[in-house]
This record gives sequence, C-alpha cells and structure tokens, in this order.
Amino acid sequence: MHRRQALPLLATALAACTATSATVCYNQLSAAQFPNCAALSPSVALHWALNASHITFGVDADVASNSLYWFAIGISEMGGMFGADIWMMTRVPGNQSYVMMDLFSSTTVRPVLDSEQDVFLLTPPPPSNTNTLFTFTRALETCDQSDYPIIQGRSHHMIWAYGQGDATGVALPHRPSDSDRGNAQIVLYPNSNASAERKEDVAIKELEETNNLLTFDARFPSTNLIPLRETSYLCSNFQLPVYSKNHIVQYEGIVDSSHLHHMVVFGCTSKPINLGQVVDCASMQLDCSQIMFMWAPGKGKTVLPIEAGYAIGPDQDSFEYIMLQLHYNNQQGSSNIPDSSGFRIYYTSKLRANDVGTLTLGSRDILIPGNSNDYTALKQNICPSECTSKFPHDLVVISNGFHMHTLGYNASSRLVRQGQEISPLGLRQYYNFGFQGNTLPVDSQAVIKPGDAIITQCVYLPTAGLRSQPTTLGESTQDEMCYNFVTYYPALKSIDTCISGSKQNIAFCSMKENVGLGISVQAVQKGFLIPYVSPSFVPYAPVCTPSAQVAVAPSRSDAVLGGLSQTFPLFAAMLLVA
Repeated sequence: MHRRQALPLLATALAACTATSATVCYNQLSAAQFPNCAALSPSVALHWALNASHITFGVDADVASNSLYWFAIGISEMGGMFGADIWMMTRVPGNQSYVMMDLFSSTTVRPVLDSEQDVFLLTPPPPSNTNTLFTFTRALETCDQSDYPIIQGRSHHMIWAYGQGDATGVALPHRPSDSDRGNAQIVLYPNSNASAERKEDVAIKELEETNNLLTFDARFPSTNLIPLRETSYLCSNFQLPVYSKNHIVQYEGIVDSSHLHHMVVFGCTSKPINLGQVVDCASMQLDCSQIMFMWAPGKGKTVLPIEAGYAIGPDQDSFEYIMLQLHYNNQQGSSNIPDSSGFRIYYTSKLRANDVGTLTLGSRDILIPGNSNDYTALKQNICPSECTSKFPHDLVVISNGFHMHTLGYNASSRLVRQGQEISPLGLRQYYNFGFQGNTLPVDSQAVIKPGDAIITQCVYLPTAGLRSQPTTLGESTQDEMCYNFVTYYPALKSIDTCISGSKQNIAFCSMKENVGLGISVQAVQKGFLIPYVSPSFVPYAPVCTPSAQVAVAPSRSDAVLGGLSQTFPLFAAMLLVA
C-alpha cells in the first residue's frame, strides 16, 4: 500500500468513526484496510497491515482525543521500557496539530529522540470526546540500531501508554494508572502459511482426542495476598504429579490479577525446601535456577516442537520439582488482594522422540566493584570446542534463558564454527531482572554442532549510588549470577554444563553434580575438566539492507521535533512498567 493512496481512505474512515468504544477490534477500522488486529487491553485495540516493505498501524483507544496529549506504543526486548523502540504521537504545544516521534529508551528514566526518524504519522486523531483514532507507518527493517526489525514469524513484545498532560511537561497531572499503560506479546508479521493448522497443534489435538493429554496446575493458593509494596517477587515450589517419565508438551499462564507482571517456572535439580509454601524470592535456591518457561502479558499457550518435550518425573534426567516465581506490580499499594495465578502444564506419557535438554553456559567468577562509575564486563567465558567435540550429535536450539540479578545490563552467547563467528546464539541487549524469560535464538534454525565454541559474556551496571561493597556470585538478588540456560534437543546424557575458569584455560564439561570435585586430579582424570586453547576466529559481520525508503515522507517540522526533544517530560515515570 502506497502512503499517498492510503491516506485519503484512512482519513475518511477516521472521520466517519469517532463515537463508539474501542474495546474490541474493528469497531472503527475495517478488516479490509487492516487484516490484523489485537486487543492490547480492554481499552486499546491495535490494527495493522503489511506489505513487502512497510507495516502500517491503526490505533483505537478509549480516551478522548480532545484531552489526549500523547500516546506512545513500541517494541521492547522483553516487555519493559529499558531498550524500547518507542513511537509517540504527541500534540504540538500551543495548537491542535500532532507530530509523530521516533524515540529510544536506553534507560528506564527518559527516552530520547532517535537520530533517525523512521516512523511517520499518516492520519492524526480527529476531535472526539470518546476515543482516539490514528494511523502511522514505518519500514519493516530500517537498519537503525535503535529500531527493532519486524521479523516474520517472531513474537514481539508491544508496550504502550498514554497521558493527558501537556507534552511540554508544564502540565502533567498524573502518572498513567494500570489501565493507561501495558504490554502484550504479538506476532506482527505472521508466516505465509499461518492460516494452516500447525503440526504442533495437530499433535496436541491428537493427544486430547485419545485421552493422553493430562494437566497440572502449578498455582499459588487462593489465600495468597499480593504484597503492599510496589514491586515484589513471591515463589513457591511444587512436586510434579508423575511417578514415571512423562513429557511436558504445552503450557499456558493462568492469570487472576491485573497486578501480575510476569511469571517464570524454574526446574529444580533436587528436592527444594519450603515445598508448597509461598515465600519471598529474595533468596532463590541455586538448585532451582534453570529457567524452563515464562509468561508475560499477551502470551498465550506455548506448544513445544513435536520432536521433543520436557522430561518430568523421578528419573535422573527429569525434573521432579519446579519453582514458580510471580512478579507483582502493586503501584497503588492496594491491600487484601488475593491472587492464585500460575501455570497450567500439559503433559503426556506418550513420550516424544527426544527430551528437551538444558545446557548451562556462563560464568561463576563474578566480582563487581562497589561505588564504581563504570560498567563491569566479565571476562568472556568460553565453552570450548574441546568440550562440544564430546557431543554425540547436533543440538537443535529452542531458546536462550539468560539469568542475572538486579545489576544485570546485557548478556550474549556468541557462536564460533571452524574459525568463523556466525549468527549469535542468543542476545539480551537490555537485560531487566523484572522481565526475565526465554528468548528465541537469533537464527531461527540455530544448532550447536560438535566442535563449536560458545563465548558467553555478562555486563553489569555501574554500582555508584547503588552498592558500596563488591558484589559476587550468590543466590540472593543482592548477589549476582551470569548464566544462559540454553534449551535444546535431543538432550545430552552426560553434559549439562560447559563453563570455563577465568584464571586458566580449563573448562568444566560435565553434569552439575560433578562440580563438587573442583579443580582436582580426579576431575581431570574423569574428563570433567578439560584444558583448552582459546579460539581464534573471524568476527561476525552482518550486512543489513533496509526494507525500503519512504517515498514521500509526511510533512512535519524538524524545528518542532527538535523543540519537543528538549522539553518532553520524563515518560518513564509515566509510560511503562520499568
């Protein structure tokens, strides 16, 4: 769709439809113009259309445009504001015109105007006392490092908020309430065969029809009350109700409260303490730190590949216990709010061809200085080819599960094959402890081959004003960690950890239970500790090609944008969950 052709049609639609609720899709915009739509909340509907080069959005919100000063929506790495690519429509101070701003948030304090403005307002909101309706567009791939590409088949974390204050920051009456902001997970660019029933869904349906699909609800008890403080983490441990090996093949979140921020399920390698009790997560057991799966707003059922499932049960290579972590956001400090959220886990005794395995990468040598003004980058930790050469087969990667604590800034696992660095295994460029969970590999077809080297590195925030003492490895959130729990299949039977030491070129390449042998002759003799040579390689150098250039950019004043970039308020205080 060309912008010049689309504009009159959209403008006509907007002018004609300004008086009804935006609680559902297509109240105000047509499916012919916008084939895709998702309700981001009961008050905001996001519509969109794609062509070979651009994506065009239509926003319909239950807020009077006559009193609206700004509406922001964008893409986040995992659902938070840190590292978010934000598109904000705002009223120009002193008149009734609007401008679209392309922003980026490198902190949780203030988004900044992007040096490249790649988002364009097509039709501003008409005057209305009931709703706000506007459309805008951007290229699918801009090649701007501050923009997220719209990738086919990938789920994107969409974040949004609106405010009724003056965009100059002079009159800012309130921080948006929970109903004025939020996030959701959406596939913006569906695969071309998305209308066909997926083979994973067909497999689940066959299990249901033959009564071979069982469920277990891992939920907090109905007596659980959400803490009064704004941000809190509560945990509870569960024993899975299986007495022989089964496979988890699907899971979904059960959400009872609007105060729920996200949920994570961790696998436990031994029987945890406080089984069945709800406790504060300030001290999370190391034995229950393997990320299995997570829920965030907008995330529906997740179905595992038909080739594999999570092994559960009392077997040595299965998880018999899990830990459920819930993150609450109680902005108003409301009291006596019960919540029994959790997960519905679907499992079967009809075992799949492969177990899902978890390969632990990262570093245990952590020393972050106190009162430092600098970011702390740990030494690159190498899972060497000398270890992966022991793998009997390729590992098909499902996801990365990076895990740090509250000082975590970013993390990466890079992949080297035969002297050439290839597409990264995983990246968390803007890590946020409040938004954990699994991320897809950068390459959707990623595999780890025998002989590959994997280089994992974690970077931490400056500690000046935060901590006066050094921070080291530990289970408490006041300690730190640096792990990437890579889920893959088929599971390895003798290796679940590949981590090197920082002081000498020796890598631990075995099962976690053998860590206790330490650096010893016995560990070397058993092959748990492997000397290695640091890999030399040609760095990865991707080439980006923009999907298109906007042929006719809508008119706007650079002077207006420049003025707004200097004066717009602290949107992090208002915008999105931090």
